Amino acid sequence: MLIWILVFTFIGSGVSLLIAALLLFRGNLAQKMAHWLVAFAAGAMLAAAFLDLLPEALREAARPESVSNMVFLGIVGFFFLERFLLWHHHHACLPAGRPARGSSCAVTKPTTHLVIVGDALHNFLDGVTIAAAFLVNF
Repeated sequence: MLIWILVFTFIGSGVSLLIAALLLFRGNLAQKMAHWLVAFAAGAMLAAAFLDLLPEALREAARPESVSNMVFLGIVGFFFLERFLLWHHHHACLPAGRPARGSSCAVTKPTTHLVIVGDALHNFLDGVTIAAAFLVNF
C-alpha cells in the first residue's frame, strides 16, 4: 500500500513539475496563460468547496454551525495571513560600495514568500490527500 501511495504521489508531483518547467522556460506562454490558469484554479477550488465538500460536511456534522464556524475562521485566517505577508516586506541593505539604483537598500517582494509558503502547504496537503484516499479505498 505504501508503495502505491508513493508512486502516485511522485506521479502527481512529476506532472506538476513538468507543467511548471514548461511555463518557466516558455515565459511568453506563461504570460499568456497566467490569467486563465489562475481563474481556472480558483473556479475549481470554489466549485469543489461549495458544491461538494461543504454540503457533505453539513450532512455528516453533528452540529452544522461548527462547520460554518470553521469555514469562517479559515477564510478570515487566510485573509490575515495574506495581509501579513503582503504588508511585511523586507528592506535588505546592500554592502557599502554597491548601492542599488537610487538608494542603498533593495526591496524584497513579499509575494515571493507568499507563493513559497502556499506551494509548500499545497504540496504537503496533496501528499496527505493521496495517502488518505488510498487508505480509504485502493
